[in-house]
Amino acid sequence: AAYDALVDEFVAAAGRVFPGAIIQFEDFANHNAFRLLRKYRNRVCCFNDDIQGTASVTVAGIFSALRVTQKRMAEQTFLCLGAGEAATGISDLLASAMVADGLTPEQARGRCWMVDSKGLVVASRHDLAEHKKAYAHPHEPVADFLGAVKALQPTAIIGVGATPGMFTKEVIEEMTRCNERPIISSG
Repeated sequence: AAYDALVDEFVAAAGRVFPGAIIQFEDFANHNAFRLLRKYRNRVCCFNDDIQGTASVTVAGIFSALRVTQKRMAEQTFLCLGAGEAATGISDLLASAMVADGLTPEQARGRCWMVDSKGLVVASRHDLAEHKKAYAHPHEPVADFLGAVKALQPTAIIGVGATPGMFTKEVIEEMTRCNERPIISSG
């Protein structure tokens, strides 16, 4: 309650002192980040850098890569290494881009996958945070990132996890086995 009161006070004061200012939420824990963005997004001009800023830069990079591969957005399958604010924001924006390219929202979300510390985010898991549920699809559990790359054969992998060194030689080799021109991004 005290945390929310402080944020409310700040947002109100910023609006009074700097009318028309953009409020950037930065480095909020994910249990607050999504909630606060939903709370304020229609009240003040604001964005969450971890959710929306990282997504915009990453998806711009994906669009650039698609010019090189000469493939459509709707043909892609994305696998994020990480399942927090950045991965969710990226997946939301990728899904929107795929909808603009002709897919339904359900089809588009179905082409976006995530791996967290417990493995591939799948529908059968019962421990999922709310923000992961839209990207938890029916699939057998897969314990690790390399296994997820082998199982899903994504056209693009996007690294936004906190664990370094996960884009191993084996992961890159697997991406080149299943794609003529794989897209490999660090979000």
